[in-house]
Amino acid sequence: IDAYVRIYLPQEQYDDVLIPSELMGCHYKSAITQRNRWLVDHSNTIITYVKRDYGGAYMTKKYAERKGLTIIDLLSE
Repeated sequence: IDAYVRIYLPQEQYDDVLIPSELMGCHYKSAITQRNRWLVDHSNTIITYVKRDYGGAYMTKKYAERKGLTIIDLLSE
């Protein structure tokens, strides 16, 4: 995907904004988690910079590992 993936319509203007239909109307408390899972589900490689073993970024990284994605971990570089 060569676009800025959003969960809501942005106030700023971007050339390429993608709001997946699956995420339209999702509850705001789960919107970022669902967007991150959508990105993992539609990718074959992710780049991470996760400092802690808890939180949304950590959970997304673990989800990508379970899905078998290639993970480029910037902290281990």
